[in-house]
Amino acid sequence: MNRIFLLSLLCYSCPLLCQDGNTSSHQVEVVVDARSVIDIEGDKDVQLELRNTTNTAGLSIGLNNTPFNIWLNYSAVKSSPSSSHSIRVSSDKEILGVNLYVRVRSATGSGKGELGVTQNIPYRISKKPTFVITNIGTAYTGDGVGNGHKLTYEATLDKVSYQDLTQGSTRVVITYTIIED
Repeated sequence: MNRIFLLSLLCYSCPLLCQDGNTSSHQVEVVVDARSVIDIEGDKDVQLELRNTTNTAGLSIGLNNTPFNIWLNYSAVKSSPSSSHSIRVSSDKEILGVNLYVRVRSATGSGKGELGVTQNIPYRISKKPTFVITNIGTAYTGDGVGNGHKLTYEATLDKVSYQDLTQGSTRVVITYTIIED
């Protein structure tokens, strides 16, 4: 008798327990990776030529300004609401008699988010890293030429070590590094 009662109870109550309602839900977890990447687009090889721009004795050599199309692109995601990213520039060596500079323009193009801040000044490039873009939040500049920060290189003669300047070509590796502050 107990078996019949249990069997009856299961048969009649099972449809009530197994019915779907008019709503259903589940959880979805979105994981955002805090990371940053940086890239240089456009002219990769830059040649700054210092030469005698006049035929007048007594004048120093000058820079042959050739325009280059170089753009700095980046993507960054902050690891916390109060953090930010910065970009710094450095070189692997210095050229005796020459000071090398980069001018970093404000971001343009298709980027979104908290794009970094830069001054419209020439930043001296040396082996010691120099911050050129600061206060980058979660942002992306867009990819390719015309997006991000346009870079313009300049060279000046170093008055202190001008006597060390010699004829020839020196290749310098310029490195841009994005870091989280």
